[in-house]
Amino acid sequence: MWVYTSSFRSESYIKSLFRHYGVRFDGIVNGDRHLKEVQRNNKTTLPQKVPSRYRISLHVDDETVICTLGRQYGFNTYQLDAQDDDWEDKIVNRAEQIKKREQNSMGKG
Repeated sequence: MWVYTSSFRSESYIKSLFRHYGVRFDGIVNGDRHLKEVQRNNKTTLPQKVPSRYRISLHVDDETVICTLGRQYGFNTYQLDAQDDDWEDKIVNRAEQIKKREQNSMGKG
């Protein structure tokens, strides 16, 4: 599991914030890392999040624009809705769909 945020909070701050809730991550991309590794010297401004660059299988976000750009930039998204009490189950189901699709495309059906 990764955190991909457009904020410029430090990785250590993000780690300590989530550690407080017992959550650990495989990776963190903040605004600084995104600018350095993703945007770099591209003349075209890229979206503020491009999780496919980090092989992130599913990006969960509350911003419609990020979820819409997923199709264009080749990453799977799930858009959070503040009024959805079943969001956890829906995210797990979406992740399972993606995992099955990836396994089938690698011939591990």
